[in-house]
Amino acid sequence: MMGYFEDELLDMNIADILPPDQLEALKQNMLRSPINQNRKLVIPEVLFTDRELRPIPMEVTASLIVKGGKPSDILILARDLTRRKRMEKELQRSSR
Repeated sequence: MMGYFEDELLDMNIADILPPDQLEALKQNMLRSPINQNRKLVIPEVLFTDRELRPIPMEVTASLIVKGGKPSDILILARDLTRRKRMEKELQRSSR
């Protein structure tokens, strides 16, 4: 994914694949947004970068991991939106 091998991604920090402005926006979004009952936060679109530093639009789901009754980690899952965005553009062009 994103030009990285799975083991590379597992060893990376989110700051390794988010441009600084997007990292700050993600932090602010997470601080402002309420976490639902499942301790999850969904952010509709964040721009990650691939190995070649090209932007990739992603939908992010952040889950709070609790150990011993206290927050210990955040698990972040990201879904690539490139294909969907390309299809949306094609649909807009064809409807003109």
